[in-house]
This record gives sequence, C-alpha cells and structure tokens, in this order.
Amino acid sequence: MENNNLSEEDYIYLIALQSVFGVGNITAKVLISYCGSPKNVMTSKPQKLIKIPGIGQKTIEAFKEKGLIEAAEKEYQKTIKSDIELVYYLSEKYPNRLVQNQDCPILLYKKGKVELENTKVLSIVGTRNSTEYGKDCTQKIISELSNKFPITIVSGLAYGIDAIAHKSALDHNINNIAVLAHGLKYVQPSGNVALSKKMMDKPEKNALITEYPFSTKADSTKFPARNRIIAGLCDAVLVVESGIKGGALITADIAFSYNRDVLAIPGRVGDSFSSGCNKLIKSNKAALVETADDICNALNWDTDNLVPKQTKLFLEPENLSFSDKIIFDFLKEHNKAHVDEIQFKTNFSNTDLAMTLLDLEFRNIIQALPGKFYKLS
Repeated sequence: MENNNLSEEDYIYLIALQSVFGVGNITAKVLISYCGSPKNVMTSKPQKLIKIPGIGQKTIEAFKEKGLIEAAEKEYQKTIKSDIELVYYLSEKYPNRLVQNQDCPILLYKKGKVELENTKVLSIVGTRNSTEYGKDCTQKIISELSNKFPITIVSGLAYGIDAIAHKSALDHNINNIAVLAHGLKYVQPSGNVALSKKMMDKPEKNALITEYPFSTKADSTKFPARNRIIAGLCDAVLVVESGIKGGALITADIAFSYNRDVLAIPGRVGDSFSSGCNKLIKSNKAALVETADDICNALNWDTDNLVPKQTKLFLEPENLSFSDKIIFDFLKEHNKAHVDEIQFKTNFSNTDLAMTLLDLEFRNIIQALPGKFYKLS
C-alpha cells in the first residue's frame, strides 16, 4: 500500500483526529497548520490548543475523550488488512480538483487502483427512481464519450442513475469512481453490493472511495456530505433526471458553488422526474445537454489532436534570500502547492511563511491562486 510518505503512526493520529467530536475538516486543517502534524495536534497540551483561533473549550474537552488513539489504531489495522489506500490531503496523490475546496476531507480511504486525478472527469447524478429515458440518456452519453477520449466517471453508487452510470462505465471499460457515504466495510444500498464487486474485479479501472474510517456506518447526515466529494472531484456535474428536491440538486448546487460546470438533460414539461433538471436549465445554473458533443463544447474538451502542454522552465531570480530560495525550489519541484503543504515541508513559522510568500508575490516571483495555493509566476 502506498503511504504517501506518512508513517503508520501519522495515519493513526489522523484517524484519531477525524473522530474528535466537533472537529470537522476545516478545523482539522487549522489545527494541523498551527501544530505542524496530526500527532502534534493530538498530543498538544490544552493551553496550547486554546490559543489557536476558532478552538474553544468544548473542542478542548473533546480531545480528552479516552480511547481515541486505541480506537484509531484498530481502524487503521482493519484498513490495512482490507488493502485500502489512505490518501492524506497534503500528499502528492490527493486529487488537485478536490483539495482546492476548503471543506475537502483531510483523509480519503480508497479501494481500487485507478488514479483520482485524471485529465477529464465527469460526475453523473440523478434520481433513484430513474425511467427508461434517463437510463438511455446516461448510457448513450457515456458510450459517446468513451469513443472520444479517456474519461473518468464519478457517481455515488446509489440506485437509479448512479448505478446506471457505474454499470455503463464498466461496460465501456473506462475509469469509474464510486463515492460512498460510509466506511468501506459496507456497501449501501445492499442491492448494489454485486455492482461494487464487479468494479473491484477490475481495480485498475475502478475505485471505491470515502472520507469515513473503515467501520463507519451510513446515516442520513452522511449522504449530503458525500455529495461535495462527487462535486469536488470533477470538471463538471451532469444531472440526469431529478425531481425539484433531492440529492442530485444538492450536488449541483455544491458544484455551482465550487465553480464547476453544471450540465443537465432536459425532460418533458410537467414531468416530475425531470422538473429539477428543467429548473436548473431555466435558472441558468446548468447548460442544456443532449449529446456528448454538447458536453465537449460546454467544457471546451477538444477531441482532435490533443497536444501535451509544454513544461515551463523557471530560471532562479537574482537576490533570493535563503528563505526565498527554499520556497522557490519547493514550488519549482511541485508546480503548485497549498500553503499548509508549504509550511509542513519547510517548517517555517506562520509569521515567517506569510511574510516570505507576500514578499515573493509582490516581486512577481510567485503567484497566489484561489484556495490558498501558490505557484511560480
């Protein structure tokens, strides 16, 4: 199993941090940024943690719960025995599209070998009560896309449109990622266990992923949270048949907030199965899609003579200080990086890092990107 340069102990502390009551992904990242590592977070004294912005007494008390590390170690061992890969949000293998979002998971659990970062990624969502119309549209679009270029399909392994999208991806032997709302010990709904097994029969083309530890059961709060990962992994979300309310529209709204393209297949006026799609199109939140060509045009996916991007050569500027050079060399090697990753790798203090980054930006040596990312100019 790939460990992304983290030790077994690192992962155990990460899993423990995930389990602290009241600590979500955003708070966890703040804690890691200030303390330097998950282990430092979990072993820091309360008087140090309370000084971190946004950390209150209730959170401090939650860290005192007994058995957090022991329970995390058990979960880690179950994960390893099940051949599940752990992907830390500051690691090279974490998908760039997802890490740009502030609420991305600090840790992903992945079964299967397909990469999460691919050139063209389309999420497909829709109603659980799909019709033949929705089934035909989904299958047709995936078939057309598979004949144009390598593509990855993402969905949520639910009944209806999700399952149809995964099955069609299997039929056409294209990359296929299912995002689950529970640990990988389970598959919900149980009616899709056979489908998940078919996906795992070809691990090089398929993956099951989740943000939840191995033994975590599904509940009603986890499915809407899962939708943000479906939206965050892709270039665009395609909605195929959706009522006026439901998980598909939640995913579309999240994608819209992430500045992802939202696409929708129209339905007949008055058809309850397509009322959500028609509303998205009418409110200009989604582009109307009928064919794969419509998707390619909307996303500017060129299907002819794809030219690989040329690698840009960066010459080291004159008059770099020792601190400047550390950051310059790091960004030269990594292309772009999140501020937390830069701090983790360079061991700069918050103040020194902020001052150095700002100075380099003013000198047009580096460029600040959305989501607290930086790259060389």
